[in-house]
Amino acid sequence: MREVIPDLHQFPWVTEHDLRFADMDPIGHVNHGTFLSLVESSRSALLFGDEVPRAGNLQFVLARLEIDYRRELHWPGRVNSATGVERIETTSLGLRQAVFTDLDCAAVVRAVIVAVDREAHRPVPIPPSTRDALERWRMLA
Repeated sequence: MREVIPDLHQFPWVTEHDLRFADMDPIGHVNHGTFLSLVESSRSALLFGDEVPRAGNLQFVLARLEIDYRRELHWPGRVNSATGVERIETTSLGLRQAVFTDLDCAAVVRAVIVAVDREAHRPVPIPPSTRDALERWRMLA
C-alpha cells in the first residue's frame, strides 16, 4: 500500500535541525543514517523531555522503525523533524514521523515504542498519567 504523504502541519511536535557537512555521503547527499538521527532526536525530545511523564521504572524502547525516503537532502540547510502519536496500546505506542525541508516531505517514518520496566527489562502497561500526556501529541487531521 502506498504511503500518504503527510503535511508538516499534521504533526503536533516539530523540532528544527541544521544539516552538517559531516552528514553528507560521498556523492553529496545527506546520508541515510542522518535521517534516522533526525527522527531519533525529535522522538527523544518528546518522549524523554518534560512533555511525557514516566513514573517509577518506566522507560521507552524503540522496537520497530520503518522509513520511506521520499527525496534527497543536501548540505547546507535546515530541516524539520516532526512527530505525532498515531496509536496507544496497552504496552506500546505507534508514532508517525517525517523529515521536511521547507514544506516538502523528504522521509516518512513509522516507529513502534514499547514501555518497559527499566530493571526487569519487560514490557509494562503505560500508566494513565503517561497515556494522558501522550494523547496531547496525537496526529492532527
